[in-house]
Amino acid sequence: MSVFACLSAALLAALLPLSVQSADAAHGSPARSVAESAAFPDPPSDFALALEPSPRFLADVRNSISAPARRGDYAWPTGTETRVLRSFDLPEQRWLSGHRGVDLSLDAGATVLAAGTGEVIYAAMLNDRPVVSIQHEDGIRTTYEPVSPLVRKGERIEAGTPLGILEPGHCAQADCLHWGAKRGRDGYLDPLSLLDDRRIRLLE
Repeated sequence: MSVFACLSAALLAALLPLSVQSADAAHGSPARSVAESAAFPDPPSDFALALEPSPRFLADVRNSISAPARRGDYAWPTGTETRVLRSFDLPEQRWLSGHRGVDLSLDAGATVLAAGTGEVIYAAMLNDRPVVSIQHEDGIRTTYEPVSPLVRKGERIEAGTPLGILEPGHCAQADCLHWGAKRGRDGYLDPLSLLDDRRIRLLE
């Protein structure tokens, strides 16, 4: 390599870092080398907006990390311990069939009670059945069906408050109450896990 070529290469190597530093300084950024600029380019101006989580995502996160339910805060919606005609069976995938709740033995025409303190967020027909849903302070939502409501949406209720009257038809072989519980969008829970007394009698 000629002396001129060597001098040109040395001069270029000396000037390029200075030009990058000057450009960064003009924009108020710390000086970076050419290698750093190539390896870690500045993100586009809308990069931060693309990473901003949606309000629905934030709500699901808040619900998922809210305080766990304390055993003893909930009671049987039937008023007393009763037989479980069908237990909780959460499928491995959300689109698969399963049983996202429990079926409790209860005569049609009986009064269904709120399992815990909270706010009525639904009390109307859902598809072909009457449903009542309660949002509790710990982030858990409990659902009762088929129950003709005695309460209204937005009403604040205490544990043991009559929610409605059980209608027939949910279970084929006997009258029953379907009781569900979930946290967040798809965080289905076994409602029996909310109860202080775990001596559950299953139908034989």
